[in-house]
Amino acid sequence: MGTSTPPSLSASDVSLALSDPFGLWHDHHGDLKLKDPEDEYKIFLKEQGLRIEKELLAKRHASFVDLKDEPFEAAAKQTAELMKQGNVVIYGGALSTEKLGLYGRPDVIVVEPKRNAVIEEYKLAGVPDDRHKIQALAYAHLMTKSHGHSCEARVVSRNNEEFPVPYEEQLVESAIQRAREILSQKKPPYPVHDCPGSEWHGLQNKMAREQTDVTLAWNVGRAIAGKFHSIGVHTLQDLAKMDPQALKSIKGLGAKKIPQLTNSVKAQLSKKVIKTGKWEPIGTGAETEIFLDLEGTGELFQDDPAWNCIYLIGVIAREKGKVGPYKSFLAKVPEQEKGILAQFLEYLKAQRSEYWLLHWFHYERSQLKKACEKHGLQEEFERWIAPRLKDLRVPAQAACVLPLPSWSIKAVGPHFGFEWSQDASEVDAMKSAMIWFKQAASGGDGAGLGKVIRYNEDDCRAMIVVLDGFEKLSECT
Repeated sequence: MGTSTPPSLSASDVSLALSDPFGLWHDHHGDLKLKDPEDEYKIFLKEQGLRIEKELLAKRHASFVDLKDEPFEAAAKQTAELMKQGNVVIYGGALSTEKLGLYGRPDVIVVEPKRNAVIEEYKLAGVPDDRHKIQALAYAHLMTKSHGHSCEARVVSRNNEEFPVPYEEQLVESAIQRAREILSQKKPPYPVHDCPGSEWHGLQNKMAREQTDVTLAWNVGRAIAGKFHSIGVHTLQDLAKMDPQALKSIKGLGAKKIPQLTNSVKAQLSKKVIKTGKWEPIGTGAETEIFLDLEGTGELFQDDPAWNCIYLIGVIAREKGKVGPYKSFLAKVPEQEKGILAQFLEYLKAQRSEYWLLHWFHYERSQLKKACEKHGLQEEFERWIAPRLKDLRVPAQAACVLPLPSWSIKAVGPHFGFEWSQDASEVDAMKSAMIWFKQAASGGDGAGLGKVIRYNEDDCRAMIVVLDGFEKLSECT
């Protein structure tokens, strides 16, 4: 950002004060060696974000001044001069004020005649969240207070849909004050287990487990955790001591969530399963269980139909208790998606007996439906796939509460003794997609596909272990 340091608080800091206070504190005071490494997936997302940003810019503005690659100080000086001229679009400009102790680089500043200005923030997300909005609002605040412009702010999605952000001075000033309070503390704020979007995810999870933080309880995210912290309830042990009636006073905890929360706390503290209902997994009428797991690129290419595809369908069939071999249908390039869907359908049609398609979570149903619709296979989906899909997580959650903070298959599998053959640091869902993308982009050949297939097979085998584990639990009184 140039040769000298800009004022101490960035617009991104203001956003983090609300979305990830733990991360904000550690960005300024923590050991950066403990920050999550910037892996291929994160680098890819940045590249995608820049691609979308430039595509949106070209669609929305016929001409603009490009300051994106300028150092901060140089960009700030040029931005100030351009705003004096008016009627200009500035890409990658910089705003700074020592008086507010605030700085930032909005994606686009549109300076209209009569000193009106519009901040445009371009986001990879289809629908912006509060983090995006508060950051855009911080830029508008900078413009209004330091440059005397009447300023509007809007977030623009990857689909070029505009989301206006009304200017709320009290809200943004409260967020700025909150950021300063966080950074003035000697200790970091309380961690949030599985904090979405945090660049300190690993450290937060480690500290949350060590402190038995309230966010380990089922359905307690950052917002509800903040309400608990405000009344002196910080740990699972603190939650266990609360009167259930007092929980009703916590906004966001309804009649359904409270028993889920209290049972989750009891299960984790006792390290025992708590039964809450009858185990009714898949019903009757089928001799064959087909354990199904998909790998796709939806999170990587939400806006790109050519690359947004299912690239791997993995199955293991168990007929009358006998487990068969793992079988995979692999598309080495996106154009082969229709082909693997057709192969999968032929595999189902060839089954010798009635079958269930067992999966974990709703991803398989939604992705198969979307892919079949894309390729004109709706009738086949409705006949051979849809009526036979069974999400095992649904009856599992209805039957009991596990002593775990998460219901992901990666957490539930080890509880029942399953071990993945590869470490998550080596391959997980996103790394698997990146491995596939790299080889697909080179024409369908490349190293690493064995890791992708083995990862998928492990997920299928984990479901067998988990299903059998729940069956055994149901037999215990």
